[in-house]
Amino acid sequence: MILELKRDGRKKGRLILQGFREPLWWDKGPIDSPVASHATIRTLVFMGGRECEVISSVDIRTAFLQSKPYDPTDPPRYVYYEPYPGGKRVYKRLTGPIYGQRVASMAFYKTLSEWLTTPVEEGGMGYTKGKNEPCMFKKGGHTVVVWVDDLLCRGSVGESEAFYKALAEKFDIKDPTYLTPECDLAFVGFSIGCERRTEGMYYYMSQESSVETFLEDAGLGQYTGVESPMPNKDVLTSDGTEVSESDASYFRSCMGTLNYYAHTLRYDMAYAVNRLL
Repeated sequence: MILELKRDGRKKGRLILQGFREPLWWDKGPIDSPVASHATIRTLVFMGGRECEVISSVDIRTAFLQSKPYDPTDPPRYVYYEPYPGGKRVYKRLTGPIYGQRVASMAFYKTLSEWLTTPVEEGGMGYTKGKNEPCMFKKGGHTVVVWVDDLLCRGSVGESEAFYKALAEKFDIKDPTYLTPECDLAFVGFSIGCERRTEGMYYYMSQESSVETFLEDAGLGQYTGVESPMPNKDVLTSDGTEVSESDASYFRSCMGTLNYYAHTLRYDMAYAVNRLL
């Protein structure tokens, strides 16, 4: 049982499978699900479009549990639940993917992408998958970008409402959120906002909240910003003292996060991060 505190303050408990204990023969083909690249997300937000277009997002509830069930010809898979160490084990047969399973994300991606790309007359949505981006789907003027169970969409209000209606009939989803000047969108760590200006709608993306949380967790909240990150690279070699293993671990953790920011929106610090890596 995984207990977690969500960003919005909700407390959540989820029963998951311990994937590292799965037999290897359970896996069939690739197990890593593709996700949309950050460049694709930026392109959808900032690309030119029709004046009537809106940007919106939706979250699919317990997505992995809504994947296609196992084929009846597949070998049976069994799992057990032990409520406490030494407690009586309860055995169950899996009928489909479950959270924690190695292949769960790929199974849901296949379920969703198959439904999106299947022709309408065959019960699908008739979208076309991107040739270079397997997580972007387009139909007419409507575009859908997929990040596991989070969908970012752009199109007219009518196209968006029709898509969400069909999506709700196929999957259990949360209420979609539409981007307006009064309501930002939160999508995979990004805050997407917009403003109405005389020349039209102005869009922007931010990671301010994420960066502030990182600085606080890393113990760097007391430092102030600088105009030019690392103007002098010689500071890297000014102190030759060998660091401890705990300090080295802390450095690697911070650099992983900074490298992520440098690849998403904070290009201004890419040089400094590259020198540190």
